[in-house]
Amino acid sequence: MPEALSLIDAEPFDARKGYRRWALPATIAHLPGYPQAIADLWSDRSGRLFARFSSAGYIYHYEIPSNTGTQFSEDQKDDIEEFLQEKLVLWMIEGIDDSVLNM
Repeated sequence: MPEALSLIDAEPFDARKGYRRWALPATIAHLPGYPQAIADLWSDRSGRLFARFSSAGYIYHYEIPSNTGTQFSEDQKDDIEEFLQEKLVLWMIEGIDDSVLNM
C-alpha cells in the first residue's frame, strides 16, 4: 500500500546550497487556458524531500514529509508524481496566487 502523502509549508530554499535533484526531478501540469505549473523536487542532505511549486512568477516551497520516518525511494516515484499532478492541477484551477495548502 503506498504511503499517504501530504505537503507542509517549508522555508524558501536555495537548491544550490546543499540540495540535490531527486529521482523524479520535476512534474509539470498543463491545462488549456491556464499557465503551466511545475513542481521541482529536491532532497536535502538528510534525505528530506522538498517541492518548489512555480507558475507565472508565483513560487511556493513545501516539504513532502515521510510518514514512515524513512527516506523516499525511487520505487515511490509514480505515487509521488501522481500526488503532485493532482496538487498542481488543483492549484491551477483554484488560483496560483495562493498556496496549495489553502485549498
